[in-house]
Amino acid sequence: MEVIVRAWKNDGEYLGLRAVLDLIQANDWTWRLEEFHGTTVPSAGVNPVDLENRLDGGESVSFAWEELLTFAEQVDQLIDGRIAALMPEQAEPVLVLEALDSTYWRFAALDRHAPAAAVLDRVAALSD
Repeated sequence: MEVIVRAWKNDGEYLGLRAVLDLIQANDWTWRLEEFHGTTVPSAGVNPVDLENRLDGGESVSFAWEELLTFAEQVDQLIDGRIAALMPEQAEPVLVLEALDSTYWRFAALDRHAPAAAVLDRVAALSD
């Protein structure tokens, strides 16, 4: 299952990573940042070029939910990116969130995982 929503609302407001995570809601998944091309807020202390280079080199960065929220507060705009949610001892992500050219957010979830499928229902409501 997947849902794609526009990153820019009709009023010109950007739906940023933190706002997107609010739709997902708190969970106990492990989050893995696999791709990042974007900008961070100046006071963040996160160098986006260093982060991009690490991820492009094959590294990934893992977060617990609260850590991901903290990271999202430091992101000004995610242009292209991929964040995967994993359950313990499961290789396949239950939910994948992708930023596509700063234009769209793509959410993909395993059909058989009810909490991830519920995220897609909440996200789909943005398109209504």
